[in-house]
Amino acid sequence: MWRMPERCPTCGGLLQIRELSCTECKTEIRGHFHPCDFCRLSEDEATFLRVFVLLRGSLKAVGKELGISYPTVSSKLEEIIAALSRETEKRAEVEDTSARGDILDRIASGDLSAEEGLRLLKTTKAKKEG
Repeated sequence: MWRMPERCPTCGGLLQIRELSCTECKTEIRGHFHPCDFCRLSEDEATFLRVFVLLRGSLKAVGKELGISYPTVSSKLEEIIAALSRETEKRAEVEDTSARGDILDRIASGDLSAEEGLRLLKTTKAKKEG
């Protein structure tokens, strides 16, 4: 299965989904969209998680199914938990950057005055720090 790239090949930054289109009617939707945390797991992590859920969380059964020891199963689960935690933090960072980008776009298009944009940017920063 082909997976969407998650990192910029130039700088290594997180990629953001900016456009969606319908395969039937060709409607296009533009904005700032984020893949779910699970979409950012590696293929191995996604396979492990799929097996884990299908076997109702039985670490022993997962080990048997994947042919790995119980400690390895436990370790892999901890790695996935850590990866999901990091993705939640990264998503919050990207959402903050997107909000600032939207404000700057609205200023550039004339929808917002510079003063109002500055006020919104300060509010966004205060929420992040608070």
